[in-house]
Amino acid sequence: MIMYDIVSIAEKAMAIKEQWKGATQWEILDRLGIIYDFTDLGSARKGLKGYCTCFFSQYFIAINHNLPDYLQELVAMHELGHIILSPELLKNGNFMVDSNLSIATDRAEIAANYFAAEMMIDDDELISLIKCGY
Repeated sequence: MIMYDIVSIAEKAMAIKEQWKGATQWEILDRLGIIYDFTDLGSARKGLKGYCTCFFSQYFIAINHNLPDYLQELVAMHELGHIILSPELLKNGNFMVDSNLSIATDRAEIAANYFAAEMMIDDDELISLIKCGY
């Protein structure tokens, strides 16, 4: 069952953040037992941003090492979103491939983007930015 309910997505992200308060994105992946690797997936502008898959019940995330650090973190959390929200789409070695996170139109991609935002943006920081006119 694919989970796309915005409240459910936020609750999943909050539960992970609460369980491992203060952990970096990489520490969270390590603690969840997800293997990740930085590899050349083409140019930062035109290449793949990353992908995730599952083989023999082991989740794997590949991240384009040509991306700036902040985008590598975003891609990692986006791919984690696929793993948390839609694990059945990754069974039997199927891939979720991301070439442009900013123009997501597929429901699974939009959900993964929302998950990544929930994981990376602190609510208090966001409220402060909104109050400042952003």
